[in-house]
Amino acid sequence: MAIKRKHNDGMDHKMLYSVLDEDARFDFVESYKMLRTNLEFVAAADKCKMVEIVSSVPDEGKSNVIVNLAYTIAKSGKKVCVVDCDLRKPCMYRYFKVSHKCKGLTNVLAGQVDLDSTLITDNGVSVLLSGDCPPNPSEILSSNGMKNIIRELNEKFDFVLFDTPPITIVTDAIVLGKLIDGAIIVVRYNYSDMKIVRDAKKYLEAGNIKIFGTVISNYTKKYSSYKKNYYYSYYTSQTNDNDGES
Repeated sequence: MAIKRKHNDGMDHKMLYSVLDEDARFDFVESYKMLRTNLEFVAAADKCKMVEIVSSVPDEGKSNVIVNLAYTIAKSGKKVCVVDCDLRKPCMYRYFKVSHKCKGLTNVLAGQVDLDSTLITDNGVSVLLSGDCPPNPSEILSSNGMKNIIRELNEKFDFVLFDTPPITIVTDAIVLGKLIDGAIIVVRYNYSDMKIVRDAKKYLEAGNIKIFGTVISNYTKKYSSYKKNYYYSYYTSQTNDNDGES
């Protein structure tokens, strides 16, 4: 399944790109391979494989980064799962082209279905959708039932990537981060307010959540005079695309 479709939010990006597209740019695909490699080094050094991908505000490309990173991990033969923990405004069903009515995380927590029956597989990636929207997302994400699901996912997969709401809007990412290994922050180039990004970092640190690094999204060659299209410092990588959001 290739994810390549029009974005209708009026922003300056026109398309969302996937590493599965036959015409995906070489530097775009290589950036995600670098991101995967960095994550593998972190996992090996710190024994961490349960990671939430977060952003400070909406529209920073966080969910698209998660999906492309998951596909890239799966291509290396690793077992990877994407969990949609945005219980307020879920979007993973769109990326994987399934109905928003599919059972998911909240239905497992409510005892309506078991975990295995809700997992969807696409191009080597397992996906746990959000399920029915609950009235109390933060409480659900901090529940004993959620801890049990995380424990089960930890046993089944090499990597688990969690999608969450923006940090500065609700506390869900902080609540979830306390139960897993750490977080990666997505920052959209030439868009994110650095003060708000610093606030998001402070919120994670205040919650004693380990920050593995930052991914710069929506970065293109035209923004840099460097020959390489990405860089990293411990765990910082840029995902690149000329026209679309990463």
